[in-house]
Amino acid sequence: MGKDMIIQGVSEDLKKDFKTACSHYGLSMKETLIRHMQNTVNDYRKERFMIQKPKTYSKEKGKK
Repeated sequence: MGKDMIIQGVSEDLKKDFKTACSHYGLSMKETLIRHMQNTVNDYRKERFMIQKPKTYSKEKGKK
């Protein structure tokens, strides 16, 4: 994971507070952002799978 990340458009106040919060919990800012990205992708994949889940039909004896 040696690549640098540059995120533009974040206010200095938010960046400072995020850095402080991550430090408080002993977390890396980069790792926290990557973990949040992965969680978002996982949620999306779960939702997409549930929406596209094929319907299954079974015949019951004596019914058409």
